[in-house]
Amino acid sequence: MTTTAQPPSTTPSSSSRPSPSLLYHSSEPTLYPTNDPCTSLLVVRFNVPVRIESLRITPEGIESFSGPGVTYPPSFRAQLLLNVSPSNPVNALASSEIVVEESKHPLDYHIGMPVGVTTRMMMLRSPVQRLTISVYGFTPTDDTNGMTTGASAVISHTTLVVSREKEDWSWLWTWAGKDYNALLHLLNSHTPTHISHRAMSSLDLLLDTGYETSPLYSALLAHPTALPFLLSLPAQPAQPILTKLFDEPEYALSPRLRENIPLDHRFRPLVQANSSARHAAAWKHLQLGRAALVILKEEGCDEVELLRTERGEEKSNLVRLLEMGVKFAGSEDEESVRCLGMALDLLNSPPTDPLALDYLARRLPRLVAVNNIRGDPRQLSLPGSHARQVVTSLISVSTETIDGESMLAAATLLAQPYIQHLGENDPLRLIFASDAKSTAIKQISFSDTADGRRLSRLHRALDPAFNLQSSFQHVVTPAELLSLLAPHLVKSLSTASIPPFGITPSMSYASPTESQGVSASAYAGKVYSSHEFRTRDHGATSSGTGGSSVGLGIAGLSGGGVGGGVAGMVAGVGGVGGVGGSRPASRHVDDYRRGV
Repeated sequence: MTTTAQPPSTTPSSSSRPSPSLLYHSSEPTLYPTNDPCTSLLVVRFNVPVRIESLRITPEGIESFSGPGVTYPPSFRAQLLLNVSPSNPVNALASSEIVVEESKHPLDYHIGMPVGVTTRMMMLRSPVQRLTISVYGFTPTDDTNGMTTGASAVISHTTLVVSREKEDWSWLWTWAGKDYNALLHLLNSHTPTHISHRAMSSLDLLLDTGYETSPLYSALLAHPTALPFLLSLPAQPAQPILTKLFDEPEYALSPRLRENIPLDHRFRPLVQANSSARHAAAWKHLQLGRAALVILKEEGCDEVELLRTERGEEKSNLVRLLEMGVKFAGSEDEESVRCLGMALDLLNSPPTDPLALDYLARRLPRLVAVNNIRGDPRQLSLPGSHARQVVTSLISVSTETIDGESMLAAATLLAQPYIQHLGENDPLRLIFASDAKSTAIKQISFSDTADGRRLSRLHRALDPAFNLQSSFQHVVTPAELLSLLAPHLVKSLSTASIPPFGITPSMSYASPTESQGVSASAYAGKVYSSHEFRTRDHGATSSGTGGSSVGLGIAGLSGGGVGGGVAGMVAGVGGVGGVGGSRPASRHVDDYRRGV
């Protein structure tokens, strides 16, 4: 969806424009109140005239220059105002509406002010409570080629589009027939030159778009007149089509075309008289990647060929092929994905040599799991005698994250056929057992605060049901992480006097004091002898034949305190076990005393 302010403008085309620089960024901008209590106004003043190229809004929790974004609410409509110059009238405000939608990635809005039109002030009127915003553009020093005077600015906005409908390029051939075969039928010596040139131009454009490229290449190779006609023509206009055809190994090295590969082409060393010579050339030029793999897949590789070490090489073909697969697994581009699949086609027919099988059992599972994650599912063909090595490798694989996606599910699927070969109580079997208890994260409700929303995002990220790609940056304390993963453990740890990991204690404990009203809990854990008990507090000692006194505290008994001597007699105080002039004897005495 595109919303555009509509003043007319002349935008000069420039093929060598500099990259825009960061003009402004803040996660705590000043938001001024407006007459509408639900909206606020952000005002950004630039110290020099600038040309704004784009605007970035970073949703809450997504990484930005200053840490996780804080924009809230997640979706809203805002009005963008720019004080542009030159303009008529002077200092006119150009206005545009931007639509911010809830997203798992930063949202970029294209502004595209033309050369010659500048601004020194930008305003954003929106109903946000908090905002993380970045402004990209050009300063006068960036415009080294000078500025072209414009009447006004065009401000356009494009919201983030997650999935975009693919353009239908079939209009390229509809003038000639129902499909591209109608264009191929025009490539012959009987068709007028201007018509065949139009057909070749349309085919070349069609190949540039990538629309149904593979079927078009296949149809071109299989057509009885089109390919010979192209090969018989001079360089133009057939050369662009042939160049694209020769750059695709699957078609360039086909029996019908490989003899026509130019002598200076990089695939030419693979053109040999027979299959064995082509295989030898492919192993020698394995660095050609997909082209070499096409030759090796043509008739397959036997065990002798895989275990052979080529002249001038230090490693066997099997090891070289595995190392090539590891290299392809580390890249996400389309070419690497295709090459990884082709390498696995050769490796997944394992040899019978025990050492080679052991090597494959330790290396191959990861490559197959990565390939499955990228949409080309296949199973391992290693024998069950190497189940322990395979499962051990998959345990390590299950802890990885590839292309933002956990490898656990892919590793579990690959391990299922092999855990059957392990003992019933084997620890390796229990890790991937399908009947294991579910580890689904318990659903927890969070408050609608910044911290609550932060923990809610982390909770969803930990749950496999919400394992989707996003740009969220999770910030969490050890206590918060434990509360999500093991809430019962946190509840138990919180009962400690000083819980670990910053967990908030659930109980309060009185610290010992030296006041007379101290509770018996201050002495908990200490077992006192009768001697320690009578002589510990207040420095009380025996005098003459007496000593520290303990009153029996029997009500109604005047002078009933019985001590260690005459001098130790004191009056009882209301309850059994009251301490006369000394410290509490026990928790029970304390409780009784407080009740008096």
